[in-house]
Amino acid sequence: MCSLSSERRKFVRVGESLLLSYRTLSAQEAHQESFSNDISGGGVKMPFKEEPKVGDILELSIELLKEKKRMLLEAKVIWVKANPDDKSHPYQAGLEFTNIGLREKSMLSNYLQYLNRYALLREYFRF
Repeated sequence: MCSLSSERRKFVRVGESLLLSYRTLSAQEAHQESFSNDISGGGVKMPFKEEPKVGDILELSIELLKEKKRMLLEAKVIWVKANPDDKSHPYQAGLEFTNIGLREKSMLSNYLQYLNRYALLREYFRF
């Protein structure tokens, strides 16, 4: 379900579950699959199977379903919390996008605006 946050933030957060994969840039590991809990133009909150370290730089591949594209972005782990309610993903972390280019920023912003409009329509028409 998509929800809008009422907090005052630099970027509007969208509580949409988007498919994504990630890997730590400093390690030669394969991408691991996950999803977003919420996402904004500045970052993403997502669950993890293994505890990430604050300060780690991750490579994210975010699936934009409407666009039928995947975006590759870098993000820095800002905070990490235990997520005891989810046994398959026992950690949750907040990531801040870094080194995001103008093209990627525009594509992500347009996609999030689309999700916001869709959320408002779903809420208004209750579908």
